[in-house]
Amino acid sequence: MCCSQPIKGKHQIKGDKTKELKDLMKFSDGSDQNLQGERNVTYVSRMQCLQAAINQQIDDMGKGAGDRKVGLVSFNHEVTVVGDGSEEV
Repeated sequence: MCCSQPIKGKHQIKGDKTKELKDLMKFSDGSDQNLQGERNVTYVSRMQCLQAAINQQIDDMGKGAGDRKVGLVSFNHEVTVVGDGSEEV
């Protein structure tokens, strides 16, 4: 989930932790690090995309799509399904 892809332009992405590092930024000159010849690019990880999508869905539900059912499926070496709590499995 930590792989990132470049997208053109400067974007504020949910899940960006750089603002939380403001204490460390006092040792920085404030400039971005770029690959040679690369300007005006934002790197976005798959985790950031997932977090932004989940946040958008929750926002939509709060603004009038409250009839949606919510569930979560996680997987690694086994699959776990978490429903909305309306039924006991």
